[in-house]
Amino acid sequence: MEDSLRDIFSSLFFSKGFLLFIIISFLIFILIREFLTWYWKINRIISLLEDIEENTNTRREIIKNIEEKNKKSKNENHINNKISKLFDGIPDYLIFLLGMIITVMTIIIIFNSIN
Repeated sequence: MEDSLRDIFSSLFFSKGFLLFIIISFLIFILIREFLTWYWKINRIISLLEDIEENTNTRREIIKNIEEKNKKSKNENHINNKISKLFDGIPDYLIFLLGMIITVMTIIIIFNSIN
């Protein structure tokens, strides 16, 4: 009994007709799959999603670079704000005169140190 079942299975699975059936079934599956993906636009959806992912990654990199630049400029602005707060409320002409006085005093000190 076992031998007859074994013979039936071996003749069924290893026959030329069975292999031809498997190959034809596989080709039909591939054709139906391609038609369905074309009909439902799955291939197009996948390509659009890949494009969106690529654009998103590019934008993330750009935003990261901008944030790093903003951190650097915030530190510089913080120093500039401290300096500008020193001169708040003082008229511009007085700040100019103070700058001139400091410049003249620096020149005098340099000439005195040379002599």
